[in-house]
Amino acid sequence: MNKRERKRQRQAEELKQAEETFKWPLLAKKTFAAPDAFKDLGVSIVDVELIPNFNGSPEGLFCWFILGTEREKLTAKSRASEIEAEARRLLAQVGFPAVAIPSFKFGYTCQPEIDAGGGRFAFFR
Repeated sequence: MNKRERKRQRQAEELKQAEETFKWPLLAKKTFAAPDAFKDLGVSIVDVELIPNFNGSPEGLFCWFILGTEREKLTAKSRASEIEAEARRLLAQVGFPAVAIPSFKFGYTCQPEIDAGGGRFAFFR
């Protein structure tokens, strides 16, 4: 096996390991980012940012729901219990581990707030 083949093999193994480590946050993000995920609740979530556990555990994940405007953020915060109940229901529906669902935490922000906080990287740091 030459150097290039070893590098490709190592990269494939690293990718497989990363997919395994982050499979629960990726599943949650995919679930929450679906266009029709929260449509019945009257909020339009434009994006989702998940803060994962780096040990691969599904417990204690944190999800930021990103809304378009400050007003939408305030509306979402006022309906937080409904949104979070629906989010937990969606997690259970897609096969997220039931023991980890109660420890899932949520936060609400909006795009203008992220921009004022220095952009996505600085805000979620």
